[in-house]
This record gives sequence, structure tokens and C-alpha cells, in this order.
Amino acid sequence: MLTAGSAAAEYRHEALVMLGRSEDAQAEARKAHATEPAKPWQQDLPDSDDAQRAATEAAAQAQTRTAEHLLVARLGWLTW
Repeated sequence: MLTAGSAAAEYRHEALVMLGRSEDAQAEARKAHATEPAKPWQQDLPDSDDAQRAATEAAAQAQTRTAEHLLVARLGWLTW
């Protein structure tokens, strides 16, 4: 049982990595990265290190969320 759970977690992780590289996930990451510096609290210094870190983190989060959404959608297709 432990081996099956471990294998399932590994497959899920690999699927998320693959889906995170998809064009959809990459596009969402680019949008999030471009949008972050325009937020009101970043407008004073949009090129500062803090703003760039926030943009990079927003991009990573968007990419992860998109990959998770794509995985759920594809798993849903399997149940039909």
C-alpha cells in the first residue's frame, strides 16, 4: 500500500512538472510576471529587487496553479 501511494505521488509530481511546461502554463506565468509590477504597491519602484522577486513568485504560482488545473481537467476526462 505504501509503495502504491509513493508511486501515485511520484506520477502526480511528474505530471505537474510536464503540465507546468505546457504552453498554457507558460502563458499564464508570463502574464502574471508582466502584471505584478503594475500593481499599486509596486508602481513606485517597478524595477526594484523586491518587485522583481514578487513578479517571479507570481509567475511561479500562476504556472503551478495552471498545471494543477490542467491535471484535474485531464483526470476528469478519464472518468468519463
